[in-house]
Amino acid sequence: MTYTRQGGGKAEPLEAIRCIDENVERGRFVSIVGPSGCGKSTLLLIAAGLVRPTAGSVSLKGSQITRPDRSIGMVFQEDSTLPWRTVLDNVTLGLELAGLPREQQLRRAQPMIELVGLRGFEQAKPRALSGGMRQRVPIARTLALDPDVLLMDEPFASLDQQTRLLLGAELVRIWQATGKTVLFVTHDIQEAVLLAQEVWVMSYRPAVILDHVAVDLPYPRGVEVVATPDFGALTARVWRTLQHEARKAFEATGARPIA
Repeated sequence: MTYTRQGGGKAEPLEAIRCIDENVERGRFVSIVGPSGCGKSTLLLIAAGLVRPTAGSVSLKGSQITRPDRSIGMVFQEDSTLPWRTVLDNVTLGLELAGLPREQQLRRAQPMIELVGLRGFEQAKPRALSGGMRQRVPIARTLALDPDVLLMDEPFASLDQQTRLLLGAELVRIWQATGKTVLFVTHDIQEAVLLAQEVWVMSYRPAVILDHVAVDLPYPRGVEVVATPDFGALTARVWRTLQHEARKAFEATGARPIA
């Protein structure tokens, strides 16, 4: 994937992603980590059909993805709740835009509201919810559309560490209950290992996948697993691969080289 950027008064090509040739089996949970600016979000946008790659392609069940597809749902980092709509009406938004009758919207939305733990808050406006509760709303909205694949771009980045851990556990529960395929982008190495079955480590741009780290820790994974030697070994492996790439990303900002 190559962008065009302005530099020194002229347009210059910027290769964001060079070659990522991966296959994700149905029902898998994969975390993606990489240095800032390496193209993690771009990779998800391409997978969602929201950005067309300058080379290569993405396929789902044998069909090439060239535009947004109802089989693929995406949850962004930003708070995407509409402040003037209730929780219920936020969750039914995608179904409403898809043209489903109101009765069918409610029939599909209510189980997802319950699944993400917002039962009893259906008529609440976003301002009445905590940050963690608000972030569950777009997850429920996406799940109500019943996609096969769930793409998540740092959905918990704005939350405190305790809330991230709790929501991470909730996300794993939802994933296990629904059987969705999940691609989860995060900057947090511990979060990546705690949630996923496999962690992809991306290089700095032009991005490639440098390592595939299989996470063989059994579910459910409580917070206590963070203190175990096996968990420490996995996060250490990810960091060993990532640290050189993170240094390159840091120095590309114009910062002084790291010793």
